[in-house]
Amino acid sequence: MIRPVYSEASEPSLTPDTMARRFRSRLSAPSTLLAVCSVLAATVTGPPARAETSQETYAAWCGRCHNFNGKGVPGLYPGLDGSLIVTADAKLLARLVLDGGFANNAMPAFRDVLNDQQAAEILSYIRTSWSNKASPITPAEIAARNEP
Repeated sequence: MIRPVYSEASEPSLTPDTMARRFRSRLSAPSTLLAVCSVLAATVTGPPARAETSQETYAAWCGRCHNFNGKGVPGLYPGLDGSLIVTADAKLLARLVLDGGFANNAMPAFRDVLNDQQAAEILSYIRTSWSNKASPITPAEIAARNEP
């Protein structure tokens, strides 16, 4: 007979509070918890309603972490306004957004979440907004990067 790892019989003190404490203790940094919560919130609520502008697309997918003004959250999520990663190399930026990465995997991968049009809108928006003056990215360029 296979027994569950935790059951009321084997651990009567298991409550939502103790489960939450165990989960929190496994996280190595507050940024990891915030990243998990952001991704879960997007997963639970589903994709945002059809955005009419690239600014709305950015706000729906990126604004929670990188802030709506592009300044980020100091110590947790990097700012995009004035960032060399955003303005220097479009290929690197596309790879980071599509494949995710950084320390503690705080940047989720959006390859299977955003379509080429949405990815191009977001990347173009952040490359041309605030103090950033880089060239936009087209959906065709995103599609070319998605091919094996």
